Amino acid sequence: MSQLSDLIKDVQFPPSKSERQATEKDMLRRLQVKHTQDNGNGPAWAFVPHVRDKAGFDATRTADAIAMHLWPSRGLALHGFEIKVSRADWLRELKKPEKAEVFCAIVDFWWLAVSDKTIVREGELPANWGLMVAHGNGLRTVHAAKPLRDLTVKPPVGPDVDPLLSMARKSVSPVGAMARSLMRYSCR
Repeated sequence: MSQLSDLIKDVQFPPSKSERQATEKDMLRRLQVKHTQDNGNGPAWAFVPHVRDKAGFDATRTADAIAMHLWPSRGLALHGFEIKVSRADWLRELKKPEKAEVFCAIVDFWWLAVSDKTIVREGELPANWGLMVAHGNGLRTVHAAKPLRDLTVKPPVGPDVDPLLSMARKSVSPVGAMARSLMRYSCR
């Protein structure tokens, strides 16, 4: 019996799903679940992964995700996200700050979402950026993002903003509600 226990002791089992390092796809799923609330009054967020800086072929940068709050009572804030699943990737990001600056100019809040708390070290997070860290099946806010602009000053918008918001709400439901349910189920 001791030989069997010695054999089992030396066997290396693959890490469980909860122990393995989260991938970018895992992190996108966590962000999407967090930003697809529907509290009975219609979708609260529009969430779009992999947003390019331009609509045409001249796009040069991609934000990992952008979420827009769809309720005017909550400010219609735009949140941009950069996902990092390795320290090396984060260090490359720090060397090219212009990548995030393109999107920081158009969003109200910018977040770094990391798969492990050791990816970002003390003092490395740029001013005003927020930090979310994978925690269980979700994300935990470690450092809240600060507004990138004065949110008391309403941005100039045309008279057609309400129909656009209505379109955004319709685009995330009811198919979006089904997708959100499936994603939440898959997180268990």
